[in-house]
Amino acid sequence: MATLPDTTFIDGELDVASKVYEAIYGFESPSLISKLNGNLDSNDLKSEQRLSYLHVQEEAFSGGRQVGGTATLDFFAGAKNLPNGSGWWSGVQDPFTAPAAWLPVPGASSKAYLPYDAHVLIVWSVTWANDSQEIGERSVLDLFVNDDLVAGNINTSPTTRQINRSQFGNGGGDVGYDRIMDRYKGRSYSGHYVVDLPAGYHDFALKVCSTGTGKNKIKNTKIRARSLKYIYFRQGATY
Repeated sequence: MATLPDTTFIDGELDVASKVYEAIYGFESPSLISKLNGNLDSNDLKSEQRLSYLHVQEEAFSGGRQVGGTATLDFFAGAKNLPNGSGWWSGVQDPFTAPAAWLPVPGASSKAYLPYDAHVLIVWSVTWANDSQEIGERSVLDLFVNDDLVAGNINTSPTTRQINRSQFGNGGGDVGYDRIMDRYKGRSYSGHYVVDLPAGYHDFALKVCSTGTGKNKIKNTKIRARSLKYIYFRQGATY
């Protein structure tokens, strides 16, 4: 903790207010505010032999970056018997058998340059929803590293999330598919993944895919990318 200034007062002293002001706000002599703003001296420094400037200079043993989005994005699934341009995933029955069909999510995709072999921590957070008319029809999010799907099993992979109908009513009684059940009924997905990568350029991306085996089964998947971050730590770094 910084050594804070000490002020001595004498009985009957008339200039108490000025002394108090100088002790807190003064800059000609050490004061509370000047100390808080970094005006430290040797009394404020603690000797630590294990650490030197080599360990605290920028990107010595670690680095990172963050991206994010400010808007909700619409991904249209499409299906057979729909006009051209109605969607991307027409005919996709199992997203994991169609790796080229996945689309990267803007705001949750990033390119990284690693100056050395590194342990890389990838962290993300998104909110999303879909308006499928059948409960079994799903939208799927997963992490890709260098365009390779990290997962492959929707039931066991920690990086895979799927979402069924979350935006519309269940079709019973007077609640139809054309009525939104809850405008805020999206799901949040926050996750992380650690991977070892060699020095060089790499790509990290959350990608979305959707089943589209029937007309209008999933018309729209809405996604808002809150953020995707990567933090890398040099492999073999020692103090």
